[in-house]
Amino acid sequence: MTRNVEAEKTALNALLGRPKVSSTDLLDVYTEMVEVASELEGEASDSANWGSEKSTTDLAQLGARAQVLAAKIGVTLRAQLMAQEFQLLSCSPKTSSTKAQQ
Repeated sequence: MTRNVEAEKTALNALLGRPKVSSTDLLDVYTEMVEVASELEGEASDSANWGSEKSTTDLAQLGARAQVLAAKIGVTLRAQLMAQEFQLLSCSPKTSSTKAQQ
């Protein structure tokens, strides 16, 4: 789990300096954030490993925050993909059946 978190910190810090982030980079970060959230929640549910309720609660809260961040990234990714799809559609040559519909 620590390896994933450290990898994501590095990836997120690299992306924060960019004025525009590619959809593939967003998808990679989204996928990793979902994985990190899942691992944190799994660890939180195994409270016997942590010995204290506070540690378990902290892990559960971190998992929830990671899920929220993943959801926000997912929304951004979806909007970016929709914009890209619109751009592609507007660039494609119109066929005769498309012209007839307009």
